[in-house]
Amino acid sequence: MTMKTATLTDAQWADIMQLVGRGESDLAEYVPHHAGKDGYAPEEIDDLERLLKGEASAALSKQLADDTDASSEAPATRTYTAFCQESNGTGTVWISSIEVDAQEDQDKELVAAEEQARYECARDWDRLTDPDDEDSPLDISGIVCMGLADGEVNIAMWDDSHFE
Repeated sequence: MTMKTATLTDAQWADIMQLVGRGESDLAEYVPHHAGKDGYAPEEIDDLERLLKGEASAALSKQLADDTDASSEAPATRTYTAFCQESNGTGTVWISSIEVDAQEDQDKELVAAEEQARYECARDWDRLTDPDDEDSPLDISGIVCMGLADGEVNIAMWDDSHFE
């Protein structure tokens, strides 16, 4: 079985479905017992008979319906862009995307995202509770999460030289 994946806009998918519908409508005018008299070759008759069964369009319709059902569900995770820095305001600002489990209670989700951001920042900065022990836990004390932005943010320009 060959499977192909396509990414189309909703309008393009609607056009494809309309074309499928029009093809099915045209097939409805095909009369099998007159096919030979209408000049169809035996191979064409076999193709038309196969198309009349509608297996391909039914499979496409089912997959589109299943995809629509799945996409209407709440996401399992949510992405934020976090901004962290030392609590005393020194050093650079750490900016990175993080992914957390989506929760119905947004306040709890944001608290979890803030904590995860602090841990990921500590990991990137090699902040360990015991700097001489690589297996020691991460030290998030002194790291604050200044903000969270929904989704991934691509920083186009950043200049914090005015802090120096």
